[in-house]
Amino acid sequence: MKDRIRQIQDREGLSQKDFAAAIGISQASLSSIYNGRTLPTNRHVEAIHKRFPEINTNWIMFGEGEMLNGEPSSASASPSSEGKAHDGDGVRPEETPGLTLDSPSQTNGRRSAQEELFPATPVVREIVKYVDKPQRRIREIQVIYDDGILETFVLKPDK
Repeated sequence: MKDRIRQIQDREGLSQKDFAAAIGISQASLSSIYNGRTLPTNRHVEAIHKRFPEINTNWIMFGEGEMLNGEPSSASASPSSEGKAHDGDGVRPEETPGLTLDSPSQTNGRRSAQEELFPATPVVREIVKYVDKPQRRIREIQVIYDDGILETFVLKPDK
């Protein structure tokens, strides 16, 4: 994804400092993305789309389709989009691309954007097996004394 963000910067002909200012992040944050120290987030994609609405968000996130949309999508400045619902992160649901799950044969060895943002962690599940056994009861107690005498105590069964 960082390479696609760099392509947008190059397409716009902006320096790293100017591109960072245009999308509302610090130059250090953009540099960290380019160097691979941090991963781009959905907020970065939203900021790029807000500033450059002609850029295809599916292309930014997943590398799918073309860089440019057929026609510019409605930016947040357009009056027609003001009444549309937002989710909790301020991203319009219609602007957020849906995730598709590819089988390993369909990915051709490439990592999905979801894998780039959230590396796979193994899931550990603890399995507890319950075995139905009758409750054990004491029948007798045997005591062996140091002088070798054995004494047995037999308990009365419960009724």
